[in-house]
Amino acid sequence: MKFDVAMFTSLWLITFLCCALITTALSRMFAGVAAFRFWSAGFYLLAASSACFALHLTWHTDVLLVVTATLALQSRILIWSGTRAVRFERAVARGSRRVCRVLRAV
Repeated sequence: MKFDVAMFTSLWLITFLCCALITTALSRMFAGVAAFRFWSAGFYLLAASSACFALHLTWHTDVLLVVTATLALQSRILIWSGTRAVRFERAVARGSRRVCRVLRAV
C-alpha cells in the first residue's frame, strides 16, 4: 500500500466527517451542552478544509490554500470555544451548587 498525500488527505476528510456526524448526533441528544454544537461546526469546517486541500492537489491554485488555512483557523477557534464552553458550564454548575448550599444553611 502506498501512503501519499492524497491518501492522507482522504483519510483526514473521512475522519473529520465521522467526527462531525458523531458530534452533531451528540448535540441533538444533549441539547443543553453547547460544546457539542461548537465541536460539530468545527469538524465540518475541518472537513471542508481537507476537501479544499485535496482540490489544491488537483487544481494548483493559491486561492485554495488560503481558503484551506482560513477554514482550518476557524475550526480551531470553534473547537477551542467549545472546550471553553464546557469549562464555563462546569464552573457555573459548581457556583450554583455553592449558592444552593449557602441558601440551605441560611
